Formats: sequence, structure tokens, C-alpha cells
Amino acid sequence: MYRPQHLSFQVLITSFLRVLGALSYFVFSLFLTNILPQNDVGIFFLLFSIVSFLAVFSRFGIDQRFLRLSSYSYLSNDFNGFKSYFLSGFVLVFITSFALSFILFTFSESIAIFVYKSSELSPLLQLFSPSICLLSLIVFISTSLQSSQRFFASVFILNISFYLFSSIFILISSDLNLYNIVLFFLFSLFLSIVLGIVFLPRSVFKCDNFSFTFKPLYSSIQALWIVSLVISLIQWAPIFIAGFFVSNSDLALLGVSQRVSLLVSLVILGVNVVSGPKFSFYFKNNQHSLLKKYFIKALLLSSIFGFFSSFFLFIFSEDILFLFGSSYSINTFVINSLILAQFVNSVTGPVALFSFND
Repeated sequence: MYRPQHLSFQVLITSFLRVLGALSYFVFSLFLTNILPQNDVGIFFLLFSIVSFLAVFSRFGIDQRFLRLSSYSYLSNDFNGFKSYFLSGFVLVFITSFALSFILFTFSESIAIFVYKSSELSPLLQLFSPSICLLSLIVFISTSLQSSQRFFASVFILNISFYLFSSIFILISSDLNLYNIVLFFLFSLFLSIVLGIVFLPRSVFKCDNFSFTFKPLYSSIQALWIVSLVISLIQWAPIFIAGFFVSNSDLALLGVSQRVSLLVSLVILGVNVVSGPKFSFYFKNNQHSLLKKYFIKALLLSSIFGFFSSFFLFIFSEDILFLFGSSYSINTFVINSLILAQFVNSVTGPVALFSFND
């Protein structure tokens, strides 16, 4: 019988790793803003927001459905079932995300000219297009690690590894421009996928009695897909929608402010990483009283830590922005507004993840 470990301890550790992940992205962003012209920084943030949203779109909610099914299999010691769901989900996610990457590569010129009125984006969109597939596979492997109770490895792969690798490549490179940094980023995503596969439980590689089970993974995923898209839109839409109306330099200001404000959401992400498999297990076993009790505790933790992190960032927002350059520190109104919005998000707790089991 599976017995959950202490939620507070696991949330503390995973949140600490999320902080390390945020620091990795923070350092990566510092490199960008101090190496590249502000216009190029804005282009990078724009392209990254586009492919990040398209990566969520391409998974069609399969990763969330997989989390529920594989968590129950793993916690019930059904390792053959876990392997079947993993391999089937991996194949589905690869096919759908690769197809969307190919479409973006093919129509990058049309998107750049007719959508963003900028021909200079076309070669960069083509260069960035493989990241849709790479990001989707990273998220799926991270979800696999999460469902197999490897929370720390899950957080490392999803939030730390590719920013860390990219920063290292930037440090050791002598020829730095936007194109090279995008190439470093793509190679870092690939290395993160390889590292994630290494972290997977041995049962994935040892069990022989399995079969591909596609139908359970794509049944009833419409709601999961819609919820995932809405969450992704909240995170990425401000950048790629603003790209229609403002200059790339202003996009850089908005992108930096958004990245800093997302530090508030680290705790809720830590809560979700730990809570997701437990929600699935309790729901599957009809242990609704334990499910409700666990959800309330997760909600309280998210709200309390969200308040303190919001307060800290609000007080020191100008000093933090100044690290990116003096031209970024004039953006305090925007960053404070985003911090407030992220605090409201943290107060909602793991509601969306809880609803995935309903």
C-alpha cells in the first residue's frame, strides 16, 4: 500500500529546486540582456513564447492524461502498465510535436511577414522550430519522472537543466550573437532530454510484458487540453500578442518583468509537482476524504508562501530589474502589476491540477 510522504517537506525541497531553476533562468536572462542588444533580447523572448505555447498546443493534453494513468500504475506497482503508458505517450507526443515543428519551419516566412510584419524573424523562426518538439519531449519526460515519484529529477529536467547548459555554452563561447545563442539553446534542450531518460525508473527499461496503449491516453483529453492551453495563454500570450503592437525593445522590457514576476509562482509549481500523483492516487481509489484534506493543505501552503515571495519581490523589484541594465529598471509599474497577478494565481492553489482528476 502506498503511503505518501510528508507534503510540507516535499514541497519545501521541490520549491527549493524551483528556486534554483528560476535562478538558472535568471542567470540566462542576465547573459542575454548584457550580451545582446535590447532589440535581439525582445526577439528571443518573442520566439520563445511562441514555441512554448505551440509546444503545449502540440501535446493535446496527453501529458496530463498520462500523469493520471501512469501515477496510479506506478504507485500500484504495475510497472508493465507504467512502461506501456510511457512508451505510448512518448510516441504520441513526438509525432504531434514534430508535425507542428515541421509546419512552423515550412510556413515561418509567411508567419513572420503576414503576422508580425518582419522578414528578419523568418530565419530565426525556422531555427527555433525544432524546439517545439524538444520542449514537448522534455515536459513529457519530466511528467514521467513526476508520476514515478522522482520529483527532484523532474524539477531539474524541466526547470534547471537546459538553462544551465545554455549558460555554460554562452560562458565558454567566444562568438556570441542571437543565432548562436538559439543554437546553444536547442542543443541544451537535446541534452536535457538525454539526461531525463537517464533519470527514468529502471522499470521502463526492464519490463518486457507491455503493449502500446494509445486509446486510454487520448480518451477524454479535450478538457485537459483546453485547461492546459488556457494556463499556457496566461503565461505566454502577453509576449506574443504584444509583439503585434510594440517594438522588440519594449518586448525585452516586458519579457524581463514577466520572468521576474513568475518567481512568485515557484511555490505553487512545487506544490503541483508533489500533489499531482497523490491527487490521482486518492481519486482512483475513491479516497475522497483524504483527497480533500490533502488539497486543503496544499492550498494553504501555496497561499502562505505565495504571499511572502510576492512581498519580497514587490519591495526589491527595482533593484532586481537594475541587474539587467539601467534601461530595464524603469519598468517597475509593469513588474509590480505582474507580481500582484502572480500572487492571485498562487492563492488559487493547485485548483487546475485538482480538476484534471474530475
